[in-house]
Amino acid sequence: MPQHMLLSLLLAAIISPLVLAAPAQQAEARKVYDSIFKAEEEAALKTIDRKDDAAFASKLLTYARELAHEKAEDRELKTILLLKAFEMGGKDPAGADAAIDAMQLLAQVNVEYKETAQENALKVRQMLLERASAKDRPALAEKLIAELMATGDDRFSTRQFADARRFYEQVGKLAMQVKASTQGQAEFLVRVADSRVKTAHEIDTLKAQHQAGKAAETAKKLVHLNLVEMDDVEEAVKFLDDARDDGLRRIVELCWKDVAQLTAAEAMELGDWLRPLTKTASESGRAVSIARAKGAYACRAGTTTPFHFGRTISTAQANYDGNSTYGIAPKGEYREKTTAVGSFTPNAWGLHDMHGNVWEWCSDWYDEYPKGEVKDPSGPRTGTDRVLRGGSWRNHPRLCRSAFRGRNVPGLRSNDFGFRVCLDVP
Repeated sequence: MPQHMLLSLLLAAIISPLVLAAPAQQAEARKVYDSIFKAEEEAALKTIDRKDDAAFASKLLTYARELAHEKAEDRELKTILLLKAFEMGGKDPAGADAAIDAMQLLAQVNVEYKETAQENALKVRQMLLERASAKDRPALAEKLIAELMATGDDRFSTRQFADARRFYEQVGKLAMQVKASTQGQAEFLVRVADSRVKTAHEIDTLKAQHQAGKAAETAKKLVHLNLVEMDDVEEAVKFLDDARDDGLRRIVELCWKDVAQLTAAEAMELGDWLRPLTKTASESGRAVSIARAKGAYACRAGTTTPFHFGRTISTAQANYDGNSTYGIAPKGEYREKTTAVGSFTPNAWGLHDMHGNVWEWCSDWYDEYPKGEVKDPSGPRTGTDRVLRGGSWRNHPRLCRSAFRGRNVPGLRSNDFGFRVCLDVP
């Protein structure tokens, strides 16, 4: 089979028909469009030259960008303009940029068309890849893979797991064809999506039994499935009262907290509960458990001491200001600069420089809460600083402890700030 035909088949299953707007609104918007653009559209269609179509698509896109969309009728007109820009521009590489830009704008303007817009943009990128020269194909394939992956992630985040699976599957097949490094990741995500689909069906069955009067028998399992397999703490909370399990209630409460607000003891308690699940849960459950466990004690790696190697620290174990002791370290060397990764023994999880060398930016915000208050993870942040952890080559050992949290504004640059990229290897 020719390669361009194979690539066409990869996306065939995920390009869906356009979603229709409300008939009355669409009819009114169509009248406005026809009165302004119909004649020019017909003129462009009569010519063989695709450049005319591309130029018309660019004109529609420009007009749409300038048009407000607060009113329903204006939004429908803007939707028609953008869909028509896709239709006219998506026929040929000359109009591809306008077609893709139109779909990206449509996804922002009209939420009902978001999924259609995503898929139409993919359709144009597919066309570009099919018609590309051998020289341009790798870069275009990379863009298409990135968009397919992003669309799959978007569907996954809205719990459309079966739909997400199809996109991940397309990534895997295309990555295999062009020998891209994302093939393994895509195959892993397909397995995770499969787990979620299976779990969603199991949850629906248990909910039906729960509502039929079997609350005591099903509630505990519903808590566990939502918490571990679906990564949905809010849904798990709904079944806690019927579960009547104080131990499980405690774990849900810890998962509800921002990890930055956990005490050392709480982090260890949560991590220890999750650790067995990283081996026994489904593909999705393992991924969720590993992510939560890493957040709970990535630096400690299962230890309870101030440093992953014990209660004290030395400059033979980490890079920090060896002139400072603070009663938890002997006086040692002050190197006054960073050291190469791997210069010191890693923790039990194989992570280097969790203490000292450079501060590591964390994903959580440094929000202050009254003692005992629990943060709602779905609520808005109130802080302006990001968390920093681990200390650096210029800090005293007290700041390098596992439990210490630093902070600073995200835009700040410094020669003792850094970050760590962690990936789950499938």
